[in-house]
Amino acid sequence: MLNVGDHSSVGTRRVIDAAPDGYEFLVHESGIMTAEASGTQDFGYRDLTPVAAVAQVCLVVVARGDAGWTSVSDIAASRNGDPVIAGVTIGGASHMGLLKAAELGGVEIRPVQVGGTSDSFAALLGKQIDLMIAPPSTAKDYFYAKDGSKLENPDAVPLLYLGADRHPSLPDIESMKDQKSDDQLPFRQPARWPAQWPFWHRSSGVTGS
Repeated sequence: MLNVGDHSSVGTRRVIDAAPDGYEFLVHESGIMTAEASGTQDFGYRDLTPVAAVAQVCLVVVARGDAGWTSVSDIAASRNGDPVIAGVTIGGASHMGLLKAAELGGVEIRPVQVGGTSDSFAALLGKQIDLMIAPPSTAKDYFYAKDGSKLENPDAVPLLYLGADRHPSLPDIESMKDQKSDDQLPFRQPARWPAQWPFWHRSSGVTGS
């Protein structure tokens, strides 16, 4: 397994260009579509062959621990109209999630290309950004100790789970319903082969010759 860094378009392009020999495939959330739709990249899901839905997840909006925010509703009062710096993958799921959080919180975000969760967390700790996106399993570790108690001085604080109801592992963190929103942002994570991959290989389970 290879976690291709920088922008997610790098990994997408790699698999599009890969030989259809069964050794390379892409697992990518719905950001592959939003990145193309936003004009960030001129290729996308149509250039690949879907194989299987691997997972689906709603993400979590996370802020710096020293910001003093416990909800996206807290942000506007502390910014006095100044934009919030959001670490994202431009055009991807993190970008879409933080745009929705900004809409709910009544603030403007300034998105900056940072990369994935680990790069965003490093930028958050370095006070280069104010907000980031993380999956629930990662956001939980930022905020809770292994015994389930809240950390006294967390470096990062989850503000909003982008699902309809509160996530079981984040019982103290607001959901979209808590924000009086009927929306939710589930991001599916399908596996995709290069477009030229023969159908009979996919259906038979053969991974190469």
